[in-house]
Amino acid sequence: NPLKEVKVNPRDWLCFPAKVGSLIIYLFFHNKFIGLGAALANLFELVHDEELIKKPDAIYLFGLPQGSLEKYGDFPTVFYDDEKNDLLVAALPAKNEMGYFGYIKKMMLTLHNVKMMKKGRMPVHGAMVRICLKDGKYVNLVILGDTGAGKSESLEAFRVLAKEHIRDMIIIYDDMGSLEINNKGEIISFGTEVGAFVRLDDLQPGYAFGVIDRSIIMSPQKINARAVIPITTLQEVLKGYKVDYFLYANNYEDV
Repeated sequence: NPLKEVKVNPRDWLCFPAKVGSLIIYLFFHNKFIGLGAALANLFELVHDEELIKKPDAIYLFGLPQGSLEKYGDFPTVFYDDEKNDLLVAALPAKNEMGYFGYIKKMMLTLHNVKMMKKGRMPVHGAMVRICLKDGKYVNLVILGDTGAGKSESLEAFRVLAKEHIRDMIIIYDDMGSLEINNKGEIISFGTEVGAFVRLDDLQPGYAFGVIDRSIIMSPQKINARAVIPITTLQEVLKGYKVDYFLYANNYEDV
């Protein structure tokens, strides 16, 4: 348990209590990484005051003192299942190389996925959208695939190519969700994030500037420039929609 092996100075740390899907995860981050920790506000909703009295489902310490996790390797990304206290614990060191938003996002989603499996759900790395057609019909679509396989691009392509048929597209999740089977035998899917951490290259030209008032843009001068953009609401994330179509995106191998 990394919590038992480290000493931290509370004056150097801040906490972002996040709603990750239906879970409560406390992200404690060193003030060295305040830019990354604060950017989480575009990805997850803050836990409401009345929920702060509950025990969190997981605790994540981002930016522990150098050397405190060195026994796990040069770039340790550690998580621990404290079954006795029904609590997941994760930790990363305060290395400059770890100063990337993905290290926060992916670990929090890993903690979410472990918890979902314990609840009997199956985590899904993919995107889900509720497509509302102009004739009044609704279609709930999940696209499963690796990073870079074209999940978000496919959703944007649907929007552009079928705009004469589509009235609205409601994003349920953009990166990570979970599946469960209800008492009717239907597959239901839930989301995790109210925002998206997207490559600017994946968006239509000018899109990021159209939402620049609510976007957090990271490393705009680099090839892999990213933006954290709000895309949906917690109500949609937690509602649980029946899956009508399940697609697999793969551009890494012949299928």
